[in-house]
Amino acid sequence: MDHEFPEPMTTFIDRDGHRSRVLPVRLARAYGGGFRFPDVPPDRPYTFGNFVQGMDGIVSFQLPGQASGGPVSGFNAQDQFLMGLLRAVADAVMVGAGTLRAEPEHCWTPEHIYPKAGSCWAEFRKELGKKPNLINAFVTASGDINLGSVVFRQPNIRCVVVTAASGAAKIA
Repeated sequence: MDHEFPEPMTTFIDRDGHRSRVLPVRLARAYGGGFRFPDVPPDRPYTFGNFVQGMDGIVSFQLPGQASGGPVSGFNAQDQFLMGLLRAVADAVMVGAGTLRAEPEHCWTPEHIYPKAGSCWAEFRKELGKKPNLINAFVTASGDINLGSVVFRQPNIRCVVVTAASGAAKIA
């Protein structure tokens, strides 16, 4: 029963014929069937970037309550599903301090961005050999970060702050 997933996506990703990890059937069906992650040796990091961009190139409206990707994508279910999928595969999600300031109620987890597939995200992480909870890594050079934001109060989210020595002095 896949009623919790959006309509399948249409994908335009080239396949290079290399071996890759295939999505579980339920997630593959929701994605449109063709999404694959390349196998990576365990001693190498796996990094990818993701953001929402409108057809006109806009990545943020820079308005209170509308600075994130949701308003730009029109809260598109397929975009949210894909972002959940990428977060489910990740060991960590890196977030700039400005994004945290703009979205103090947000948590950068697959369950937060697309909660309808919550149990699937957990199963997929387990299948991949990932820890149950990914890391939210916040980057700030200045140390101007609100440690009272919702994400820092969640027992199931591991958070780290990456900063310069001068930023660390401000946080401490």
